[in-house]
Amino acid sequence: MANATIKDVAREAGVSIATVSRVLNKSASVKPELVSKVNDAIEQLGYYPNSIARTLKSDSSKTVGFVVSDISNDFFTVMVRSVEDVLNRRGYNLFVCSTDSSQDREREYLCLLREKQVDGIIINISTFVQCCAYSAGQAAQPIISINLGAGQSSRIRETLRYALCSTAVFGIFWTVLSMAFPNLYVYIFMKPSTEILEIAPSIIRTYSSSFLLLPLNIFSAYYFQAIMKPRTAFAVSIFRGCIISGILIIALPVLTGADSIWFAMLATEIVTAVYATGKILRFTKELPARTAQ
Repeated sequence: MANATIKDVAREAGVSIATVSRVLNKSASVKPELVSKVNDAIEQLGYYPNSIARTLKSDSSKTVGFVVSDISNDFFTVMVRSVEDVLNRRGYNLFVCSTDSSQDREREYLCLLREKQVDGIIINISTFVQCCAYSAGQAAQPIISINLGAGQSSRIRETLRYALCSTAVFGIFWTVLSMAFPNLYVYIFMKPSTEILEIAPSIIRTYSSSFLLLPLNIFSAYYFQAIMKPRTAFAVSIFRGCIISGILIIALPVLTGADSIWFAMLATEIVTAVYATGKILRFTKELPARTAQ
């Protein structure tokens, strides 16, 4: 049996094709009795709208992609549910992609979402900054660990200076780039509408202000591990990633309004940086006084 078409629905309901189209698009201009007739015809005929054709005609797929690192994580599960509720109220569907923290899978999903012509993609743009911070930490950690074992504190301090300079450069670069060209991220992942281009800059600028301290905080965990301070490294990671940001993401919208959620990461990075900087100064001062031979 051939699939029912919009013409078949219009004929069955005794209305025009334009009326069926307005009902499908949930237009408020259609009389309730006509909406009832069209819905009855759709159910009777088993009609399913052609989403591809509707996208080409309206230039909107009514779908938003959400790229997360691990959907089994309770934090992302709650976030996905919240985002889906908001989108559904506005007539949008959510397409969730879990990358399992794989950059290859992330690239594949981004390509897939663009091919699907979704109206928008939700992704953590701080991934770019985090990669730079990870590189600084991974480069410095083995050097610091070896020199700690050898008792070469001067080399540890020298490596620390280079690493801190690198994290400062990364933080300044990404913060300035985001402030100057906020819509650059938008164009990377999607073909934005005028509405998105209007609201995105303020959101991205607010969120990306946290980039100034983010590299320092990520590097600090590597440093604490290298100098055998696992509890401090654990505290930085857990408090930054779960406790502080998690509490603020939930509390700020309730206390000061929905838009304040974009300040959650900035507040998180500031609190973490104060703690991490204090510990770096203390532990570095406590290093043995022996110098390089």
